[in-house]
Amino acid sequence: MSEPASDKINTKSDQTINKKLTTDSETMEKIDLVYLKLAINEVPVLTQDNFSICHTRILNYFDILRIKDYFLEGKGTISKDNAWNVRTILTAKIDAAVHANVITHINKDDALLIWKAIIKFFASQHAANQA
Repeated sequence: MSEPASDKINTKSDQTINKKLTTDSETMEKIDLVYLKLAINEVPVLTQDNFSICHTRILNYFDILRIKDYFLEGKGTISKDNAWNVRTILTAKIDAAVHANVITHINKDDALLIWKAIIKFFASQHAANQA
């Protein structure tokens, strides 16, 4: 017994739609990767002198990953992969002097604790916050 013609048309239509969705999804993933690479490349090495620009660019990186609220407001959770990626970027993008002041044996494996340590360190260095 063969399938009715309308079933064959629906099957072909479904396959075409699925193929288009897959292609669109793959294209969006590639675009997301391009933006992510650009964001990472634009984060300068964090020094005593460039906190503001570095902070802005790291927030942009968090925004692209859709994890900004986690780091700014403590809302939600992030995946282990995102935590590893952020920790890698944060530790790779700070110079030795800043590293010595913010990375400890307690926070070295936790992206959120590293981020908080960076913010605290620079807040304490800001002239308005010194007694």
